[in-house]
Amino acid sequence: MEIGFIGSLDFGTHSGARTRATRIYSLLSDHHDVTFLNVNTVNESPIPEGIAGRDLALQPEWLPHTGRELIAGYRAVTIASKYDFDIVWAYNSFQHTPLISYATARYLDVPLVVGVNDHRHGQGLKGTLINEIARSYILNHTDVLVFESDTLHRNLDQYGITPRQSVVVPTGINIDEYYRPHVPLAEDPVVFYVGRDKDLDLLLDAASIVQKDYPNVTFRLAGVDADAHPKYANKSFIDFLGFVPEEDLQTEMSRAHVCTVPYRNADTAGRPVKILEYMSAAKCIVATDLLFNTQMLSDGKNAVVADADYESFAEGILTVLSDSDKRDHLANQAREEVQAYSLEQMKKNLDEVIRLLTEG
Repeated sequence: MEIGFIGSLDFGTHSGARTRATRIYSLLSDHHDVTFLNVNTVNESPIPEGIAGRDLALQPEWLPHTGRELIAGYRAVTIASKYDFDIVWAYNSFQHTPLISYATARYLDVPLVVGVNDHRHGQGLKGTLINEIARSYILNHTDVLVFESDTLHRNLDQYGITPRQSVVVPTGINIDEYYRPHVPLAEDPVVFYVGRDKDLDLLLDAASIVQKDYPNVTFRLAGVDADAHPKYANKSFIDFLGFVPEEDLQTEMSRAHVCTVPYRNADTAGRPVKILEYMSAAKCIVATDLLFNTQMLSDGKNAVVADADYESFAEGILTVLSDSDKRDHLANQAREEVQAYSLEQMKKNLDEVIRLLTEG
């Protein structure tokens, strides 16, 4: 079976979107011919090795993003027509991806799968047209919706989205890839974060409180550049690491005493991929008490779950820095519970999507 996989990814980031999409691509590619069509308008990094595909957006500086999106959409339909796709698979239901994927699938007269991986909604006139009106229509008329989590399914219910067919496909992980018990913890306390550089003021403000009690602590932020947070750029106890190669990223994580999920935006994501990575690495996690975190994390059982304000978050970090036994207990429990999110289980869920399309 040939699948046209359409997504909007910046391959030069540590985003959950990048991880999820490449993982779905890889598992589908085990038994199908999959071509990745990237309609991202800001990506400057090449498509990674092992992914067959093309970048479709033209990116001259003088061309506004809307113009780039229109060109990417036109090229998606044109290029897809040169393949013999049996399915068009839209990685995410946000931004311009579903609209381009819907137009492509209907032009080719093939089934459409749309992934729903976040809660976000449109802003402004363009956002309302594309991410509210068009998105609602597409989600109601796609052949199968793939939800990252049950919370996303419930979120769409309130907007009148009644999918024809749907499957929940939580992101899976190679459980042993991040587990490195032979790598020692850093000599001084390290608090780690990996991900996007948005919605991080909570963590950065918490860092100043923690540093007062632990002057030798270091906050190491992978995927985050100092330029994005000039207010904190000169703090000696905060290391902005920028993009970190995968091998180094896993070592950074292994050396950390605490790993964090500091988001306070309730519309952020269905299930942060970093949680799976932290759990697989047997790390003590401090996270905010938002629903997409507490799907997997329970306070005092496998993590510290704090209120989504910087003082509570700092208190959560201080609690486990001062109690190594509690830190180890939470880390070990997290490692045990992540076993349910194997790549094998994710593949079974993806196979169910294909079955629904081929068997009706």
